[in-house]
Amino acid sequence: MHVILMGPPAAGKGTQSKFLEEKYGLMHFSTGDELRAEIASNSPLGQKVQAVMNAGQLVSDDIILDIIKDRLSRPEYKNGIIFDGVIRTIPQAEGLETILHDRRQEICAAFDLNVDEAILIDRVESRVKETLARGETPRKDDNLDVLKRRIREYKDFSKIVSPYYDDKGLLTVIDGTQSIESVSQKIDNVLKKCL
Repeated sequence: MHVILMGPPAAGKGTQSKFLEEKYGLMHFSTGDELRAEIASNSPLGQKVQAVMNAGQLVSDDIILDIIKDRLSRPEYKNGIIFDGVIRTIPQAEGLETILHDRRQEICAAFDLNVDEAILIDRVESRVKETLARGETPRKDDNLDVLKRRIREYKDFSKIVSPYYDDKGLLTVIDGTQSIESVSQKIDNVLKKCL
């Protein structure tokens, strides 16, 4: 079972990914995490990623798709993947579809967690306060300038990617301001059709 999770930063994608990992044994795939893991492995692909990033360039769709292919070949990914904010372009969506088709697999569902920008800002401010109260250092992307930039980026790619999955009958838009349990239940209700 493969699932696409979309939504702006702080919409709850990470929280819902944990639910899906526990319930369905799916592996979480987040672009940033996977790129860092690939660089740390010092594999030929990791060296390529490092060179691109050192040059200040964006990692290409081809490199993202190569990493996805690699992960799908690993036994721990046999139950499927949660693509957390990964598919950001139509070429990535089409490339993923081709990779999965070649493996006789498909995307089960795509979810877009919809949360108003003011609520996202409140969530991040609360997260920073809680982190500081625990004596920890906030995440680098937990500041308002970065958040607002990432929200703009999300809006730009979601205008393209959401309709792509909607046209295929795979998209479910969920109000991400509901309780964690309510959002999980809505996702679960959709995923039951994949079993």
